[in-house]
Amino acid sequence: MQDELKTVASFSTAVEAHLLSATLEAAGIESVVCDEHTVTMNWMYSNLIGGVRVKVLESDFEDAREILNTDAAPPESAEDIPSTLPACPECGSDEIEFSTDKRGAFVSWLLLGFPIIAPKKNLRCKECNHSWPYR
Repeated sequence: MQDELKTVASFSTAVEAHLLSATLEAAGIESVVCDEHTVTMNWMYSNLIGGVRVKVLESDFEDAREILNTDAAPPESAEDIPSTLPACPECGSDEIEFSTDKRGAFVSWLLLGFPIIAPKKNLRCKECNHSWPYR
């Protein structure tokens, strides 16, 4: 009996899926990227269909998961991640978070069928709640 295909990982974009696929193929594991065209044509379907999936043969699944876990290992702690965000201009705090406002893009997508308004990128201070545009 032939091996079945098994999903190793799921991504919201085809680019991320192809990066993993290339990594797996460099290690000698054949992989298939599924549903990339559906998600690329209409990104709103990504969550509905489970994203862009990377599948491998069932016999290669454990090796693929090991490669995925070693290459994408999260940092040990938050201190290991270098902060590139500026300090708050109001209070000087370095507790800053990045946020995007996609409401305009979503409304234009609903009305026209495609987003014409770019999402707004902002920074927000967690201490004083001050918000300013990200450049």
